[in-house]
Amino acid sequence: MSKTDDELKNTKDHLVGKTKEAYGKVTGDKQAETVGKAQDLKADVGDKVSEIKEAVSEKVGDLIDAVKDKTEKKED
Repeated sequence: MSKTDDELKNTKDHLVGKTKEAYGKVTGDKQAETVGKAQDLKADVGDKVSEIKEAVSEKVGDLIDAVKDKTEKKED
């Protein structure tokens, strides 16, 4: 899944989760409120996972660049 797909899915889960939570609070439906909170929490976790994936990808890219630089210097 691409970064944009992850962001869209997490945004959708935030919005739907908050809506379900609000509906549950207004109507007194504890199950809907709990499901909404859980969906919002799932989106929070998804946001963090996306951040971690991006950070790891950056570090791997930096490491690959460093190895390439050392290899090129040895060839000179």
